Amino acid sequence: MGQFTIWPQTGLVKCEIVAGQNEGADTTIPVTGMLQTDAIIAVYMLSAAYVIGECRQPEDFSPALNAANITVVAHARDTTGLFYLIFWQDLT
Repeated sequence: MGQFTIWPQTGLVKCEIVAGQNEGADTTIPVTGMLQTDAIIAVYMLSAAYVIGECRQPEDFSPALNAANITVVAHARDTTGLFYLIFWQDLT
């Protein structure tokens, strides 16, 4: 849905907004440009009005074995109707 990049002192921090989904049915969340070697920094849940509702634990997610996805590894829930705001560090 949208992506932007900022430049910290070490590597790039990238961000993407992705539509929510039922994590119990599908644990793979598409994240354009993310690789397995990248590090998840934060995952926030946004309402339809783009208001941050909660911060999810980065440990609940893992970069997928294939590029451009993260996998829900703990605390799956139904986030249909919400949006993920995902920050990750590009370590390539």
